Amino acid sequence: MSSIEKHFRGEPRRIALEAGAQSAWISRELKQLGREVVVANARELKWITSSDTKNDPGDARKLALLARADVRLLAPVEHCTAEQQAELAVIRARDAILRARTLLINTARGMAKGFGVRLPPSITGKFGQVAARYPEVKLLESVPGVGTLTAVTFRLTLGRAERFAHSRDVAGFLGLRPKLASSHAPLGSPRMRMEAWVESGTKIFVDSGRRLMEAY
Repeated sequence: MSSIEKHFRGEPRRIALEAGAQSAWISRELKQLGREVVVANARELKWITSSDTKNDPGDARKLALLARADVRLLAPVEHCTAEQQAELAVIRARDAILRARTLLINTARGMAKGFGVRLPPSITGKFGQVAARYPEVKLLESVPGVGTLTAVTFRLTLGRAERFAHSRDVAGFLGLRPKLASSHAPLGSPRMRMEAWVESGTKIFVDSGRRLMEAY
């Protein structure tokens, strides 16, 4: 019996937790025990994140109060499945390996130039083993500027298309929707835009991103 099962066995209950590095697998374990699990979007919980007296017991109490009053106050998020999470991990690991590989290659070439030696060009392999499992990838690849890696990452990150009522909701999910500082002054979020596209390993113009969302 796991520690989670020992602690949460018994009568069914609603459990709220903040989204984080471990919330995906913990929420899956709790759901298997028949619990109602609400994963709160920490960025929307200013009552907790901006508190001057922040501690674990206090945060847990506030989460419980919000979950008891109305779960919508927690701005619940939906995690991807375990399979999608594992496949995304492969993509992110690949990105880290390529970054390290590029650094090593550039370092070796720089050292070789000091001796008047030129190293042969590197060979990049193709990525597409996961793509075959998702028929939507071919459709996404039809968008100008979108390759297999970007299409697969987009598909795995978004998960179920039914989660989004409109394509513009996808923009907000990826951080591409400008945020409002007031009722009349929209402010862009360039950092979130960059993070969204850098994670996929490809830079895409925003208009191509809109077509990608509509195709999905």
